[in-house]
Amino acid sequence: MSTKQILHLQRIFREQGSKGILTFEGEIICRTIELPWRNNLERLSCIPVGSYKLEKRKYTGHGEQIGIPAVLGREKGEEEPTPPKQILPNQEKEVRDERQ
Repeated sequence: MSTKQILHLQRIFREQGSKGILTFEGEIICRTIELPWRNNLERLSCIPVGSYKLEKRKYTGHGEQIGIPAVLGREKGEEEPTPPKQILPNQEKEVRDERQ
């Protein structure tokens, strides 16, 4: 029997990019930065809100990272995800995103 562990990502989406905090059981693991929303284009857009399986990866030049092997809407035949709400510069608002 496998045990599912859930990480939570809280993000703020802006035109310049998305910033977030990744937590596990209420403790901060790390801060995150992502690209801005660009219609979910691979390597150009942030990852859509949703639940994901994560993989630990290690890169020679960048060290350990958490990777997402399959992003919603980027596989052939998948329905396009709903874009996140954009945050205007004068609006401080959190958009919650939960991933597995």
